[in-house]
Amino acid sequence: MEEDERLKEQNKIIGNARLRPPITFMTVVFALILVYLVVQTILLATRDRIQAYEVGTPVSDNVSGSYTGIVLREEHVSVAPEGGYVSCFSVNGERLSSGSTVCTLDETGLLETALRSMYFGEQMLSEDSKVRIRDTVRDSMYGYSRLDFGTAEDIGTAIRAAVFNGLIKDADSTAKTALYSSCTPVVTDESGFVLFSLDGYEYTVPSGLSLSDFTGEKPAAETVNTGDQVLAGQFLYKIVPGNQFSLVFPLSEQEAVRFSGRKTLTVRLDGGLEITGKFSEATGQDGTALGVLYFQKYGANLLNARRVSFFLLDTSVTGYKIPESAIVKKSFFTVDRSFITEGGGSGARGVLIEEDGKVTFREVTVYMSDSDSDSTNDFIIGSNTAYIAGDCLEAGTVLVAPETGDSPLETTERKTALGVQAVIEGVYQINSGYCVFRPVARLSSSLETSYVIVSPGIRNGISDFDRIVLNAENVSEYELIYQ
Repeated sequence: MEEDERLKEQNKIIGNARLRPPITFMTVVFALILVYLVVQTILLATRDRIQAYEVGTPVSDNVSGSYTGIVLREEHVSVAPEGGYVSCFSVNGERLSSGSTVCTLDETGLLETALRSMYFGEQMLSEDSKVRIRDTVRDSMYGYSRLDFGTAEDIGTAIRAAVFNGLIKDADSTAKTALYSSCTPVVTDESGFVLFSLDGYEYTVPSGLSLSDFTGEKPAAETVNTGDQVLAGQFLYKIVPGNQFSLVFPLSEQEAVRFSGRKTLTVRLDGGLEITGKFSEATGQDGTALGVLYFQKYGANLLNARRVSFFLLDTSVTGYKIPESAIVKKSFFTVDRSFITEGGGSGARGVLIEEDGKVTFREVTVYMSDSDSDSTNDFIIGSNTAYIAGDCLEAGTVLVAPETGDSPLETTERKTALGVQAVIEGVYQINSGYCVFRPVARLSSSLETSYVIVSPGIRNGISDFDRIVLNAENVSEYELIYQ
């Protein structure tokens, strides 16, 4: 019996051992691979995906410059013939014909009440007047902004003016006589656009402007609305006879030279309107150089504007078109080009450094212009300046210029200590799967405001069909990219 029990126990142990899988080297390897895959999956799922942008080939694109200008036009100011309360029968910016009623003046300010009491409950408005009021309400919906309460006041004035105008026009002669017996109608003797604001630029010419008109605070405008009380001789309204206007803007010395001899220039206004005007130059009263553009039409688009921002469409340039978001800045050491040499078995570019009295060759990453032209001076400070990446050397390192055998330099000219740094712009190229800084030189901004045009002729810069990081602020140099 004891022997049988012992045999059963041994068989049980042997059976359990057979069920337990052996731990081998391959088992450990597969387990580690599984853990690695799980970790990488989690990292890929939680990591921000980096978007790439393909550079493409150089393109010819229009470039733009942003300017601030003053709108000048012919404006005729009218004053109140007598004192009283104003009731506007015209909308600000409305085009009137000669003989139209602009507004009325009455001593009591009760004209609106008189109109309501006279026509209460009666269908006095014609179909044309109703259509005009309906159109005014519809148009007001597009100009209303909940962020600007002033638009609500403008809408109310416009609708009230449309109703008043309709009532006055549609009233019979007896009603008009009764109304006008208590107020004085103000009638314009010329056609044009009516405006109820005065800002002091009405009779200004370009030579009367100064730089502060473009950069200082906007002057407060005097406005007249229904219900306001005016005195005899006080501003009441003004008439803009036509669509012609001038756009005056300050010019830098470089711009004055660049635009010299030009007869016309094209601008882009808010809303995308592009118009071409006759160009001339003037001098402000403080000596500021001014550009003057004269336009025959589209003045109605700027009736309520005096100081405007616009794009001046100048010329077209050829270069790589890249997003503004792809551009970053990096610090570089700057040295004279004569300190750059070649050394080592592979002819690598680098510099000679002096340490402990010994001169040795150090391979570095060198960025500089391919030519002696200053056309890319947004990047190159002088035609003979070379840039050395800041992570190759330390500040204070002494560089030694190589002997060329032509006109030997003096000993004091053959050495320089790194200390001057320049910050230049560039992008992160990711052709190899990690971020490599490539310098860029801006030529100008594209008309598409989120893009810039950069020069295609920069040493160690970008090339056709390079892939760059779209949002450069989200990565750092040499970082591996997961797309």
